Amino acid sequence: MGYGNNLFRLSYYLLPIFSTLRLQRWLFPSKVRRRMADFRNPEFALAYHRKGDACRELGNMELALKNYLRATQLDSEFTQAFLDLGDVLKETGELQKAAECYTKAVELDPSRTETYISRANVYGSMGDHEREVADYDSAIALSPTDPLLRGRRGAALILAGRHMEAIADYTRLLELKPTFLWVRVIRADAYAAVGMNKEAIDDYNIFIGLHPEYAETYVSRGKVWYNLGEYNKAIEDHTCAIELAPDLAEAYFNRGLSREELGMALPAIADFRAAAQLGDADAQDLLRLRGIFQ
Repeated sequence: MGYGNNLFRLSYYLLPIFSTLRLQRWLFPSKVRRRMADFRNPEFALAYHRKGDACRELGNMELALKNYLRATQLDSEFTQAFLDLGDVLKETGELQKAAECYTKAVELDPSRTETYISRANVYGSMGDHEREVADYDSAIALSPTDPLLRGRRGAALILAGRHMEAIADYTRLLELKPTFLWVRVIRADAYAAVGMNKEAIDDYNIFIGLHPEYAETYVSRGKVWYNLGEYNKAIEDHTCAIELAPDLAEAYFNRGLSREELGMALPAIADFRAAAQLGDADAQDLLRLRGIFQ
C-alpha cells in the first residue's frame, strides 16, 4: 500500500506534465491501477471540471468534453460533472451518450428538475417522445407551478400522439399564464387533431382577434372550417392569409380545395397551380395525378 500511495502523491505533481493515462501506466503496476480505479479524488475532479468550464466558455468543446470526462472518472459521484458532460455531448450530437450521463446524474441526485428537463430534450431529439413525456412528468412533480413545463410536456404529448393529455396541459398552462396567447393556437391545433372543431375555432378566434397579423393562423382556422363543411368561411380565411403572405403555398392549396368543393373548378386549378409553383408537394402531386400542366 505504501508503494502505491507514495507514487500516487508523486503523480499529483507530475500531472501537469504527463498525460494521466501514460503516467499511470508508467508509474503504477496493474494491481495498483485497479485499486486506483476505485479511488475518489473530488479535489482533482473539481480542478478538471473547472478546466472543462473554461474550455467550454472558449468554445473548445473537444477539450471541455475531455476534462468533464476526466472529472467523472476521478469522482463517480460528481453530479454537476455528469450534467455538464451530458450538455457537451448533446451539443456535439452524441445524444445517446448524453442521455446516459443525465441518467447517471438522476441516479446521483433525483431532486434536480433541470436534469430531467435536459434528458427530456435529448429524448425529444432522438424521437423517443414517450420517454420525453416521462421526464417532464418527473420535472413537473418536482416543480408543479412552473407553467413552461406544462407547455413543454404538451408539445411532447402531441408528438407522442396523446392529444387529449396535451390539451389538458395547455389548459392548465393558460390557467397559470392567461397572457400566453400562442398557447391558444397550439391548443387549437390539438383540438383540431382530435376532431374538436368548435373548440379549435374558439381558440383561433381569440388569438386572431388579438393578433390578426399572422397568416398561418388563418390557414389553420381555414382548415377547420373546411372540415366543418364551411367552405366559404374557409376561402375567406385562406384569402386573408394570402393577402398577408402572398408566397404562402399552403394557403393557395387549401383555398383550392374549398373552391373545388363549391364547384369553382377553374379558380381551384389556378390555386393549385400557384401552390405548386411555390413548392407545395401536395399541389404538385394532385396536378400530376390529374394530368394538369403546372
